[in-house]
Amino acid sequence: MRTTYFIIMTSAIVSSTSLLFSGTALFMDGDGDYLKLFEPVIAKAPFTVEGWAFMASSGGGTYEENCLFEQRSNDTGFGAATVTLLAKNAHQDEASFELRDSESGRTKLAGPIQPLNEWHHYAGVADNAAIKFYIDGILVKTLDITLTGTLNWGIDNISIGRHAYLDIVAGYFNGYIDEMRIWDYARSEEEIRDGMYRTIDLSDEGEASHLLAYWRFDDFYEFWQDGEQYVGVKDLSGNGHHGAFVDDAWLKPADTAPTVVPLVDFHLLSPQYDQVVLTDSPVLEWESATIETHLLNSELQYTVFIGETPTFENAMQWTTFGNQTQVQVSGLSEGAVYFWAVKARNIAAEEKWSETGRFSVANMTDVPEHIPAQFALRQNFPNPFNPNTMIQFYIPYAVQGSLAIYDLLGRRVTLLVNGGINPGMNTFYWHGTDENGDSVSAGVYLCRLDVFPREGGRRTIIRKMTLLN
Repeated sequence: MRTTYFIIMTSAIVSSTSLLFSGTALFMDGDGDYLKLFEPVIAKAPFTVEGWAFMASSGGGTYEENCLFEQRSNDTGFGAATVTLLAKNAHQDEASFELRDSESGRTKLAGPIQPLNEWHHYAGVADNAAIKFYIDGILVKTLDITLTGTLNWGIDNISIGRHAYLDIVAGYFNGYIDEMRIWDYARSEEEIRDGMYRTIDLSDEGEASHLLAYWRFDDFYEFWQDGEQYVGVKDLSGNGHHGAFVDDAWLKPADTAPTVVPLVDFHLLSPQYDQVVLTDSPVLEWESATIETHLLNSELQYTVFIGETPTFENAMQWTTFGNQTQVQVSGLSEGAVYFWAVKARNIAAEEKWSETGRFSVANMTDVPEHIPAQFALRQNFPNPFNPNTMIQFYIPYAVQGSLAIYDLLGRRVTLLVNGGINPGMNTFYWHGTDENGDSVSAGVYLCRLDVFPREGGRRTIIRKMTLLN
C-alpha cells in the first residue's frame, strides 16, 4: 500500500519587519496572478520550505487564501500528497503547518494569524521523525510523526502564489513574496534564523548543494519549456525549477520601506549587582532596548553573555528576540561568581550594550534562609495575539500560588492556576476566553502571578497583554 502525505503551511503571527534584500520581489494582485512551475520540487522527507511574505489584503479564489507555494498531486483528491505554504487559511483564519496522510487523516500545527501589511518569514521543516513550524525564526509548534511516502507523483498543480486542485482555485496571493528556498534536509532553528536575513551565497558549494529550488525574485528570466517560450524567474539552485508569469504576476519593488527598530540605552534588572541566586539555572531579566512595544521576534535580537571575567573570555551565550527580555540560563556552578551583559542588535546591524552585572550562585547545601527566592513571569508570546497566547513563569521551588487574567478595571477574567505550583519553568495557554468559556473583547489585559515564598509574604508580578480583533 502506498502512503501519501498532505502538508499545509499557513503563516501569520509576529512582528512587522521588512526584508533586508535589495532588488525586487514577486508581486501578485490576488485576481488570477501566479507563477507557474513545471516539475515537482519535493520528492520525500526530509525537506525544508521557507520564504518571506507580505499580504496586502485577503487573497483571491474560492476561499480567499493567500498561497505562497504549492505542489499538489492529483492522485486521491484533497487527500493527495501535497506541500502547500499559505499566508492565510481562510477556513479558520489561523497559521498552521499541516500534514495530511491520504490513508490516516490529517495532523496540524496551528497558531493565530497576524494583521495584513507586514513582512514575515515562514518555514516548514519535515524529517523522518517530526514536522516543525517556524515563524520569523521562532519554533511555533512541533509534532512527532513518521514520514515514509512520496510527494511527487501525478502532479496536478505546482505554483507560487496559487492554491488549486483541478477546477477549484482555493487561493491567489495578494501582495509580495521574496527569497523562497526549498532544501533537501531539515534545517535547524539556528540555520533558519541565521539565513533568513541574507541571500544564499551560491559560490558556497557546501550550502548551495542542498538547495532543491531557490527563487530570489530579483531578475526577469526567459526560458523554453516543452517547446514554448516563457518569461518569468530563474531557479538559482541549478535544478531548473524556473517559474513562468501567469496573468499579471510581475517583479517590482515592495511598496513598504524596511522597518529598522531604533535602539535606546537599556539596563539590567535581575539579578541585581552582587545578588546571590538560589539556583544554578536562574532567570535573567533586562529592560527593552527600544521604545517600540509591538515587537515580538525578528526585528530585535538580544544576546546574553555570561562569563567568569568581566571581559567575557569563553563566555556562555543565550539568544532571545523582540519583547523577550528574559532568559533562563543553565550550566552554572554552585559557589561561583559570574559577570553578565546583554547586547541588542536590530536588522540594520546596529548594536547597543547594557552595563555589566555580577551575581553569584549559592552553595545549595548551605543557603541562608533570609535570601529571597527568585521568581519570574515572562512576557506572553505572541503579544499582541488573537486569540491564543503562551504564558511562562519560573518558580525556584514548589509553592502555593495563582495565575490569573484581569481586565484594566481590576475584574478577574479567568483563573489559569490556583494551588500548588511545581518548581521550574511552567507553561500555560490563554485562549482569549473568560471563566465561562466565552470569548472576550479585544483590548489590554493583565496577567498576574501571585506566589507565597517560604520566607513569608506574597510576591506579585504583572504583565500587560494585548488581544487583537
